[in-house]
Amino acid sequence: DLAARLRDLRVQAGLTKTALAKPRYTVSYVSQIESGRRTPSPEATEFFAGQLGVSPHYLATGIPEDIEEQLSYRLEEARAALRDGRASEANDLSNSVAAQAEEYDLSALRYRGKLLAAEALAQQGRMPEAIDAYEEALEFDLPERDKALAVVGLARAYRTVGDLAYA
Repeated sequence: DLAARLRDLRVQAGLTKTALAKPRYTVSYVSQIESGRRTPSPEATEFFAGQLGVSPHYLATGIPEDIEEQLSYRLEEARAALRDGRASEANDLSNSVAAQAEEYDLSALRYRGKLLAAEALAQQGRMPEAIDAYEEALEFDLPERDKALAVVGLARAYRTVGDLAYA
């Protein structure tokens, strides 16, 4: 939460509450924010973020501003690796993206990572794991296109292992 993030960032920066607060705010105000008894105004958030060398968005949410772009780019790298026949690398990248997306509660990127990891597992011939990954991806509220891709992949994986009842 904001209180813990402000405190942690202040300590990491080697600042005292006084150094963080001055010249605009009081030590008491910083203490109240760090204890969770007060929420800083947008102006105060911007000031403290500047003092701490982070963006106001990151200070307020804990989510780096460009994390979605970074994770999307890494998913594109994974997709390229999969197209180039480097399924193991694609699987590792996809799972890494999914884990980081979960950390920041970015469900769309998380399910896209899980879906791509399932495709990579299927390409490696690791069908039981691919089936689990497809089923995990289907637990998300997917857009229709992605849901269809997951269902098709799941059916192919079941057919490959010879379980035609599920395929």
